[in-house]
Amino acid sequence: MISNISFFIAFIFFLNSNVFLSLVLCAALIIKNNSNYRFNLLLIHKGEEVSKTDYECVYLYAWCTLLRYFLIGFAVNRVIIFFE
Repeated sequence: MISNISFFIAFIFFLNSNVFLSLVLCAALIIKNNSNYRFNLLLIHKGEEVSKTDYECVYLYAWCTLLRYFLIGFAVNRVIIFFE
């Protein structure tokens, strides 16, 4: 939820200054949501105990986390630049 809010904040700031980065943010949000959906399906399919040691689940969770931090980082960067 925080990464989705961060996306909207960063998207608004980048829309006025850099349209290309706005498109990159949109792509990152779509990929993050798709990966999160796939992770939830994989978690249901494999079970909670097996997924803790399964390499596919761990890597997919790491990918989702990386995309979340990417979106949050862009939003924080734009807010700091905006208020300077």
